[in-house]
Amino acid sequence: MGCWQCGNCGKSQPEKKRLTNLIGPPYPGHLVLMGADGCQVLALADKVPKISVLAMDVERLLPLAAALNDRDNIDLIASEHNPLAASTADIVYMEDACAWDWAWLPKIADWLCAGGSLLLAGTFRNSRRPETGVGFWPEWETRLRSQGLVPRFMQYNIEKEIYDADGEQEHSVFQAVIKAVKEFSDADR
Repeated sequence: MGCWQCGNCGKSQPEKKRLTNLIGPPYPGHLVLMGADGCQVLALADKVPKISVLAMDVERLLPLAAALNDRDNIDLIASEHNPLAASTADIVYMEDACAWDWAWLPKIADWLCAGGSLLLAGTFRNSRRPETGVGFWPEWETRLRSQGLVPRFMQYNIEKEIYDADGEQEHSVFQAVIKAVKEFSDADR
């Protein structure tokens, strides 16, 4: 179990395994959540064997800190520390607020260099810069390619899966993430 501060518990990381089958629980693979809240983390922890939470704002997780710390398959890592846990991940779930934080770029680049191939975006409520109208995926791709990387990731609008045409919440974030993970895994076969 990772510590609150840096996740460096001294335990060896599990061998990286490809996501192969998401037909039913438990879902195989290591999921990294960026910008998730405690309720999302607890719900997903029942479905996957390992979750690393890279919290941009640890305060969001404090109300459920005790419950999260009781789970052996959850690592809590504050974002100001190097999230090396992502090097064994199958999928990185990233909310749009994290995508605009370019401090993540070298960490994601390290993860891709280490063999990671699936990058899953979260919500897209603020997915375009107001001043340019450019979506963050083209910017990410440009920046990664400038480092000699050829990223392969999926732009998945989870928000579309959560809200109906009138803007009312129809599905939970948890349901939308699981659906996206399954579709992305199927497409990768």
